[in-house]
Amino acid sequence: MPTSIEAMPTLRQLIGGDIACVFQRDSAARSRWEVLTTYPGVHAVLLHRLAHRLWRLELRYPARLLSFLARLWSNVDIHPGARIGQRFFIDHGAGVVIGETAEIGNDVTLYHGVTLGGTTWNKGKRHPTLGNGVVVGAGAKILGPIELGDRVRVGANSVVVHSVAADRTVVGIPGKEVVSLKTVVNGEEGINLDHHLIPDPVGKLIASLIQRLDRLENATDVPGAEAAEARSEVVQHDLHAFGVDAGEVPPLSAAVSRLLEKAAILYPQIDAENLLLEAWSLASDHPQVLGALYRFYFYRHRLDDALGVAEHTLRISATQLRLNIDWRAMQATDFAGEQNAMQRLYLLALKACAYLELRLGRCASAKQRLEALCRLDPENRLGGAYLLSLADLSDYDCTSNAA
Repeated sequence: MPTSIEAMPTLRQLIGGDIACVFQRDSAARSRWEVLTTYPGVHAVLLHRLAHRLWRLELRYPARLLSFLARLWSNVDIHPGARIGQRFFIDHGAGVVIGETAEIGNDVTLYHGVTLGGTTWNKGKRHPTLGNGVVVGAGAKILGPIELGDRVRVGANSVVVHSVAADRTVVGIPGKEVVSLKTVVNGEEGINLDHHLIPDPVGKLIASLIQRLDRLENATDVPGAEAAEARSEVVQHDLHAFGVDAGEVPPLSAAVSRLLEKAAILYPQIDAENLLLEAWSLASDHPQVLGALYRFYFYRHRLDDALGVAEHTLRISATQLRLNIDWRAMQATDFAGEQNAMQRLYLLALKACAYLELRLGRCASAKQRLEALCRLDPENRLGGAYLLSLADLSDYDCTSNAA
């Protein structure tokens, strides 16, 4: 519990500090009269100051009645037993709940929808303790008899159920410490209100995993013990390459290029899908667009969608090659001569379809596609080992032979 709460200042000092701090933390505040008459968060705090004094004088019912009237007036529910330090500010003052045994230090800021709640029906300490300079974002819930150290920032809509050391930022459900603020420069009043500048730990983790996958897929020296696994994964790199190593295909338009660049910035967030689909609507036959859309679906484990992109690529490339769109009817003579970029694209897409169907348990169809690959490219001019030899199909779960 902050020691500053123990040495209780006068009521006049508390109220004066509560009003003055608004100008430091809300640029919309214009005058003391405006703050005093139009800010519900200030009304709630001022009435709590009076109710808390009654509570300390053992006048429990008058204190509860005053806090009830304050709730009706301001839509902020503060139990009169809660102990609150100096210069306390509730921005917007809507939907805030502070429990009986909560303790709040000096210079604390809460946004709308914050709950300082308990996790037990037992009497005694059951609500959180907030240190000095804490900022709690909109909708956050801080539950139980835990302690948040000085200058902790809690991200909006987070749920904090464990104590947090000083100078930390907490985000997520349940709340996780994601960054230290010791090197962050605070504002003029020593309070850091940039609670919106928080990292995305889940996004960083996914991005790190994707980078590691890329490094593993691009590795050239594979130990013998891992050769079988590497052989089954080679198709990932091969299919992804058709979106980058386009060869003879025409360049993208400026509009489509911008969409792909924006999607790359947002990747792997779901918002990237809308940009990729928009690019696909403008250039549905371009290898770079198809490759980018395939990668998005593949890394998000949406294998059916990735298979749909690969099959679309088969149809597009067959049409441009003026060949039969049914891959089962293809013959080696259709790929005789020097292999061009569109033929390579067709074979890569066929390989990807085989791999994805294996992953989806459709072994009969996967086997047919592998046989077609061997028939169309017997010399393996595509480069790299094929996905699997036909004998290796037994390594997969082929209990379902649905095509």
